[in-house]
Amino acid sequence: MTVNAAISKAAKVTAAPSSLNDPAPTPTPEPWKKVFQASQTVDVVDTPQEVSALNDWQMATPMPPTFSHSPGDLSARTIGVVPYDMQIGARIMYGLSEKNTETPPPSQTVVDETFTAQCPMVMFANQIFVGASQCGNPLGVWADPLTQRTIMRWQSNGKGGLTFGVDSLISGNGSVNFATFAESFSVDQYIFDLSNCLGVTRFKVEESIVKVNQMAQKASSTMIDHDLSNTATAIFYQYTIKNPSGTTVAKTDLFRMGWDAVNITRWNADVPTGEVIAIATRQGHWKEAQWHSCTSPPRGWILDFPTGSNLDTVATVQDLRVASTAVINMMAYRDEEAGADGFQHVGQGELYWSITKSILIVVFIALFGAISLLICKRKGVDKKLRRFCFRLEQVIMPKRPTKVRQPVLNPTY
Repeated sequence: MTVNAAISKAAKVTAAPSSLNDPAPTPTPEPWKKVFQASQTVDVVDTPQEVSALNDWQMATPMPPTFSHSPGDLSARTIGVVPYDMQIGARIMYGLSEKNTETPPPSQTVVDETFTAQCPMVMFANQIFVGASQCGNPLGVWADPLTQRTIMRWQSNGKGGLTFGVDSLISGNGSVNFATFAESFSVDQYIFDLSNCLGVTRFKVEESIVKVNQMAQKASSTMIDHDLSNTATAIFYQYTIKNPSGTTVAKTDLFRMGWDAVNITRWNADVPTGEVIAIATRQGHWKEAQWHSCTSPPRGWILDFPTGSNLDTVATVQDLRVASTAVINMMAYRDEEAGADGFQHVGQGELYWSITKSILIVVFIALFGAISLLICKRKGVDKKLRRFCFRLEQVIMPKRPTKVRQPVLNPTY
């Protein structure tokens, strides 16, 4: 009994712990809201009872001078003390100013994660293997090099781009859309849009091609001494990953065509930070489309992600590791049909057909309009339409007065 009494006594004076079910605290009124809500409480006589009494003729006789209202006859009312013009200005400023919220606004990271949570996520460690379709499998793979677990599958969309999908026990391998890598139409640039499963562009990737007229066969840069006795034309590539706003977030180094290693570094506000996001290394000895050969171990690219990288929205398209892997995948895919001049010709047929199709549609519309106009002239449809429009105007539009009366000239006195 003593213990229960002590516990009950302590419970009465102990504050309840906070929980998510507690009501939200009352936000502090904004400054402009304090202005147009400024008021004071006054005691008034024109209560509803007094108004009904004034409508009674029996009570229309004035009260004696010594009459005074009892406290029950008075009513407290809140009356604003701010002039009308000041209220208008305060309400306008209140609508334009920032409002207080009961809870702090979410950070950009929380907003990104909430948005990307609608798409599938992929789980991987510090390495990813990117391989092509081989050994009878029509889909390329992203796999874990250690466990050989398939992370994702990819294939060409037939238009110079790639589609990425994850496996499903219901619909099959690679059937769940994860992302798409589509080429954007441009006259003098190679630009690709990396979009998530919702079709929203998360990154833009630009491909740059640099041609060096004279360079040694095994040299990686003109800044390093190399043998000039055996030189030839050299082609270099560089991929730039940008936000949809145009800000550079990552870049590959300027690597030579057919090179076996590529590094991707982080950029912050178009300034390099020196942080390496991914190191891509070619597995096996192969060039161009030879990675489709059924070999053991399989040919492809292995990407190493240094530990300790500060990356947001992991395992989604917004993850720079996923974007870097997609860029290396696109690089290897486009390298299959690279010409001697360094330009990739993959998807050119679809591009030419889309341009031809657009021209044919314009020509067909112009030809159809000319034929329709010629038929109208021959059949006299234009005159019928003119009469119909005039009659429609007479029925719908307001009528003009048939006779305009002159204004009355009043005599001047």
